[in-house]
Amino acid sequence: MDPGPLAMRLERVPPTTDRFIIVNADDFGISPGVNRGIVESHRRGITSSTSLMANQPWAAEAVELWRSCPALGLGLHVTLTSGRPCSPADSIPTLVQPDGRFPILGVLLARASAGALRSDELRLEIAAQAERAVTLGARLDHMDSHHHVHAHPRIGREVLAVALDYGIRALRCPTERPRATAPRNLARTLAVSLAARWMRAAAARAGLPTSDHFAGIGLGYGFGASELACELARLAPGVTELMVHPGFPDEMLARATSFVNGRDRELESLVDPRQRAALRDVGARLRAW
Repeated sequence: MDPGPLAMRLERVPPTTDRFIIVNADDFGISPGVNRGIVESHRRGITSSTSLMANQPWAAEAVELWRSCPALGLGLHVTLTSGRPCSPADSIPTLVQPDGRFPILGVLLARASAGALRSDELRLEIAAQAERAVTLGARLDHMDSHHHVHAHPRIGREVLAVALDYGIRALRCPTERPRATAPRNLARTLAVSLAARWMRAAAARAGLPTSDHFAGIGLGYGFGASELACELARLAPGVTELMVHPGFPDEMLARATSFVNGRDRELESLVDPRQRAALRDVGARLRAW
């Protein structure tokens, strides 16, 4: 299978001493405040990529803002645990609650582990989200997911299939090296990384590149400038994807998620001049997928 030009560019990254970093802002489209915050973190800071929640009410606004940022990469943030689906709810009964909305993360993962999610319904909804993004004018260069649900093999296999169908040429592999951090962040790092162990090999077989390293879970939500600078100082050779969540908290965000406070702190950290200095110190270069 031909991996395509984007994949070939990633594969040609020197595997020894060169350092590259993709700073990806998740949740583009979840609220106007997050949309503005992501764009500001790109224009004034080190955010080089973002991923779109195509099922959210502010997705169209997000794509319009992205059009004004030609250097900002854009991917699909597959969403199965927030809001309403892009396909008709009655066509995907194993994915939604009786009210037609997606379930919380624990319910979705329990259904996935019990084999209660139908593969055809997963593929239908993931494709519907990709289709909406494309219809809005997005040019998608990678895929990841809200709450890392694609780390679960039953969901991830369908994400891989839709990525190939839509010519999306890269995939997040959220396997993060554990380190000293808050117990909750360490537990999340271990849980997601263990769930995603299968993914790198599966993506390689499909011709989809992943980054060499992943970071962001261990940083926790609402990190500060000093914590971020320390993270950047630890960059290993190769390509690292760093997941971040900048934004301006607003009422719409509070309706959609419990992670509201702290996004403005992440935004301030990403635009802090110390981050570019940290990247220079380790010889790392910003890039998109």
